[in-house]
Amino acid sequence: SLKKGAMITNARTGKRVKVPRLVRMHSDEMEDVDEIKAGEICAMFGVECSSGDTFTDGKSTFTMTSMFVPDPVISLSIRPEGTETPNFSRALNRFQKEDPTFRVHVDSESSETIISGMGELHLDIYVERMRREYNVACVTGKPRVAFRETITQSAT
Repeated sequence: SLKKGAMITNARTGKRVKVPRLVRMHSDEMEDVDEIKAGEICAMFGVECSSGDTFTDGKSTFTMTSMFVPDPVISLSIRPEGTETPNFSRALNRFQKEDPTFRVHVDSESSETIISGMGELHLDIYVERMRREYNVACVTGKPRVAFRETITQSAT
């Protein structure tokens, strides 16, 4: 069983954390509980972790195998409307932590922030969440492609 206030270890990072809040999940309802038994579905709030992390009592080195994460199929350039806000970066970092199929990088040649995911709707949902949850309106577009020219033969 897992109890509220118990110390647990994140097998990936090795960090020990205290369980601040436990809720039993049932459909779309959450019920605060003090203890969860084996086989019950729960959520922990206030614990820094990533998707797929395994938590143990610290005595065991057991970890669950990582889930297969497919490569992204679509990419968009994204930037905040107006000036850069800290919420823009904060949102992208949070989304990457909670969804392993959502990827973010800055293109070294164009300096564009590029988001990648599993489809157009997938990325549209994150752009909308940035506006709604982080108050950051964004401009999206196709990533710029760097064109290069090279000499292939001597001039005559």
